[in-house]
Amino acid sequence: HLEFYAGDFAASLECYQAALESAEARADKQMINRCQSGIAAVNLASNRTAEAHAILKETNSYGQLALCLLRMGDEEGALGYALKVKDRFKGPRTKYYVLKAFASTAEVFLRLLERGLEHAPAPPARGSVFSRCSDALMRRSRARPNSAASSSALDTSRHTACA
Repeated sequence: HLEFYAGDFAASLECYQAALESAEARADKQMINRCQSGIAAVNLASNRTAEAHAILKETNSYGQLALCLLRMGDEEGALGYALKVKDRFKGPRTKYYVLKAFASTAEVFLRLLERGLEHAPAPPARGSVFSRCSDALMRRSRARPNSAASSSALDTSRHTACA
């Protein structure tokens, strides 16, 4: 719903909670998961990381969980879940509900790369979180054939200077 994307988190939370009550009454597992993920997104956007984590560890919202873990200081856990999102969505996706997963995962990768660049005057040590993140992004960019799809916003081959 638009309230979340408009930044009206109080209204967004009300919408998600009302939808969650309805989904629970109908035993709609998919909608329950989506509503819980939405409530967790509101908590993340409102810097209520502990509340978001309590919800996200019970959902399949790996992108948001990755971001939550990163904000809690667990870089290894964050990278692990971000890579799961990358692996899960290899083909084109147009469903609206993956937007938060993509946005959260992109933030995790970018923050880890930034931290790696800030704290590594020399090339990063093999096996470090930064090195593994960079390697995963590079493998992804090399695996894509040269086509119109390779010029998409998700193409990381233009960003090899960060590696």
